[in-house]
Amino acid sequence: MGCAASLVSIGLAKDLLKVHRNSLALIVSSESLSQNWYTGKNHSMLIANCLFRMGGAAILLSSKEQDKKIAKYQLQHVIRISRAQDNQSYACIFQDEDREEKTGISISKSILNVAGEALKANTASLGPLVLPFSKQFRYGLSFVCKKTGLLGRRKIYTPNFKRVFKHFCVHPGGRAVLVAI
Repeated sequence: MGCAASLVSIGLAKDLLKVHRNSLALIVSSESLSQNWYTGKNHSMLIANCLFRMGGAAILLSSKEQDKKIAKYQLQHVIRISRAQDNQSYACIFQDEDREEKTGISISKSILNVAGEALKANTASLGPLVLPFSKQFRYGLSFVCKKTGLLGRRKIYTPNFKRVFKHFCVHPGGRAVLVAI
């Protein structure tokens, strides 16, 4: 599953380290496209050859107290939203066969909407964990005012997440996906 499996693995390792104190967890994740390299002529299936490549990553997680001093990062939250129940999400990236019966990865144009909605859902789940109470209260108040009609045509307050996050990592799904997000 490539990058998606990495996130699942990190969540699993975090849970295991809570149970097994004073332990280490090594996560090695790889993405290998060799089985799914598309050799056909369907343009929407050729895009996957450019987006998905071969690669790997490794991370060492520790629950040892002495490792806190030398650790570069501290894992605080792991948020994963599954949108597979939505038909549009389920079929936006799909392994399929073309007219010549060559197997490839089909990417639909709905990927832009799906990526935007997934990012919105993840941010909404992460917001209460990272935003200060004042920002959460302001959002809640504006939401209630909007639902009761007190805001009129004004929009609901959106917190500035740039003040909370030092880094924001978006999957490199191509220029169109980044622009849509």
